[in-house]
Amino acid sequence: MNKKQAIIGDDWQNAYKWQFQAYPFFTSVYIAASIKKIDSRYSIFFDDAINDFNNGNLTLFKKSGTILKIGRCIIRETLTGNTEYLRDLIKLQNELEQAIKICHIARRKNTKALGKWWDDTESALFHTTNLLFSFDYPFDNFLIELSKKRPADFHFLIHKINDNLPSFMTEAGVYLHQLNKKNKNFDLVFKKFIKKFSWLQNTYCGPSPLTSAWLKKYLRDLKTETSSSLVKKTKITPARDYRNLIKLARTAAIVRDKKKELLLLAVDLMDGWLKDICRQNKYSYKCLRWLTVDEVKNLVVNKQLSYLNAAAEYEKNHRRLGLMSSPGYIDVSEKIFESVLSLNNKDGENILRGVSASPGIYTGRVKVVLNAQAGIKDFKSGDILVTSMTRPEFLPLMSKAGAFITEEGGISCHAAIVAREMKKPCVIGIKNVTKILKNGDIVEVDSKSGIVTKR
Repeated sequence: MNKKQAIIGDDWQNAYKWQFQAYPFFTSVYIAASIKKIDSRYSIFFDDAINDFNNGNLTLFKKSGTILKIGRCIIRETLTGNTEYLRDLIKLQNELEQAIKICHIARRKNTKALGKWWDDTESALFHTTNLLFSFDYPFDNFLIELSKKRPADFHFLIHKINDNLPSFMTEAGVYLHQLNKKNKNFDLVFKKFIKKFSWLQNTYCGPSPLTSAWLKKYLRDLKTETSSSLVKKTKITPARDYRNLIKLARTAAIVRDKKKELLLLAVDLMDGWLKDICRQNKYSYKCLRWLTVDEVKNLVVNKQLSYLNAAAEYEKNHRRLGLMSSPGYIDVSEKIFESVLSLNNKDGENILRGVSASPGIYTGRVKVVLNAQAGIKDFKSGDILVTSMTRPEFLPLMSKAGAFITEEGGISCHAAIVAREMKKPCVIGIKNVTKILKNGDIVEVDSKSGIVTKR
């Protein structure tokens, strides 16, 4: 494996940060985003994303400078009537929907080989990475600033953007309720549900099969309302015309949701291919999940056994540090990662600003959870759930929580949707909140204003 000693300077400060459960193999759908460029003047390049895969968890940093510059340009142009980026995003939505269809077909056929489903998935997801993030996170910053300067406009935008199509999570919940009403036999409900949504709990760690017990709990926790049905009409007259920006934000929400759906579907197919490779060659699955798809292909097809040795070393240490760059994850030193970490970890702040995702005010005790399965043991009813991002496996925690606070932004994210359905306060997009807040901290969540205050 090649070593790349990146120079860490102040340009890494205030980098975008992601944290979630993951192994390199299942994130390798995004590798092309650091190798290929798309034909759009709004695209960004992911050749500077530093990844720390640590025992099934990923912490990823990406410099924010270029993203913010392009994002501000998109927002400015959209507000003045230029809809070029919106047209690019609509094309991307169509590409994602086509890839989803191809993956459904491949899953029904129980495909064990890479083929059109992989080509379409890789293409759609790297296009999404290079195009959607140009707007997604800068828009969160725009909303935070708007909430300070023009609160009325901020609440007008939130209401309008939330009045959107239901996510696949909402559709799954509605479908489950419909099945339950029609069938008294829950075994039949379970059988029909997993036929359509067996991939619902998949993660970047791999497939996570649904169980009957989990589905029963899921049914109890969910409500049938969609996010759009919970949106109240507002009579606010904004200071400017936001119609194009609202349309763009709604489209971005759909694209974000389609991206998640495609990835969760593809995880099953990727896992099937990897396990088949391991069976044929008597390789260790636990070791090979530390490699990317291209690295596994190089190992099997080109007999580059150095990848096998590297995979065994990653598994032994339960860690892989890498920089997204051509031709994939290039190893970096722990010193480099720690340098980036130190530039971005801040604490001691008492007033934190994010984006309001579900209104309300709640005061309670903080519980920081990055792994839902491990966190459920110590989580008490009424605790405030603080995490990087939520996924379906967080639902038992969310049903017990009094409020949610997340690092990840996007008013169409899973935490925002569930918060609105459960009618619980939720503030999203607070950078490094999982580091700033500690277990046991008492905080007030004022999600109408998007403010979290330490008491």
